[in-house]
Amino acid sequence: MNKDKLYNYLHPCFSKNAWQRFWIRFQQWLLNPVISKPSHGLATAEYAIVAIAATAFAGVLIVILKSDAVRGWLEDIIHQALTGFSS
Repeated sequence: MNKDKLYNYLHPCFSKNAWQRFWIRFQQWLLNPVISKPSHGLATAEYAIVAIAATAFAGVLIVILKSDAVRGWLEDIIHQALTGFSS
């Protein structure tokens, strides 16, 4: 099967130039996967990882702030701030 029949057989609505452009782009994509295949989903994955890390960090902060030692320390700081460091 020659090239003219091949592009009409595979996709008859392609003109010869459109088929050639498609074929060139396909070969470039195939031969240069790193250059031709941008990672469009990378930003979404990064946002997901940051969200998970922020949630884990918030959980750790909640556990730390609920401890008696930290609670007493924070109460002392607030009490000193409200009384003007007089006690």
